[in-house]
Amino acid sequence: MSSYRMHALAGILMSLPFAPSILYLFFALIGASIPDLDHGLNKRKVFILLGIGIVLSILLFINGISSISGIILILLAIIFYFSKHRGFTHSFIGVLCLVSMVYCFIIGSMPLFSMYHVPANISFFIVLLVLGVVLVSRYLLSLYVFLLLIVSFINPLDYNSIKWSYILIMLIIGVFSHLILDLFTPNGLKVLYPFSNITFHKWMGLFLLFIWVVITVWYVLNSFGILLNIT
Repeated sequence: MSSYRMHALAGILMSLPFAPSILYLFFALIGASIPDLDHGLNKRKVFILLGIGIVLSILLFINGISSISGIILILLAIIFYFSKHRGFTHSFIGVLCLVSMVYCFIIGSMPLFSMYHVPANISFFIVLLVLGVVLVSRYLLSLYVFLLLIVSFINPLDYNSIKWSYILIMLIIGVFSHLILDLFTPNGLKVLYPFSNITFHKWMGLFLLFIWVVITVWYVLNSFGILLNIT
């Protein structure tokens, strides 16, 4: 079984070439931590997630804002409560659904902060803190919060400068780094679930890793203007 340290490290390293700033790497770490909330040892965190979702839904409703962010957290809690470890939440469809829901939660939370004129860096600190408490391993949580606190307050950020597409990219890379590592374990993963119960192993992991290498090389070369534009 891949350790929480390996998942965290893989998520950060694989997303590093794409990160606009250090702050965005926290989203990659969140993505890398998402699938394992289905583990039986994390049921307490699932109930915390449910509670946060209920409270947030009420707060948004009272302030006349769509409660979608709170509802998403409630739905996530339900999904993780009923999911078997390395089942739906470790499949291609599952992780894409989870990432989409987490991304919508992040975006849907912003109007509440904007209403009370909360600075963007503090808003992101709160959102990442909530996600970290629920998703990040308790063995890494103290370090996560400490680094998040430092980065949030030394990294200038305003709502107009937020690169939303990169937040989604960080989440996606993070969650797929988790699948890649788990594919190299003896148990493998049923990545095509629920359409197929075939268990895939390291060859699928190598294939996904190859895709990441190709995309990364293209992105880095393109960023430095090495690739020629063909019209």
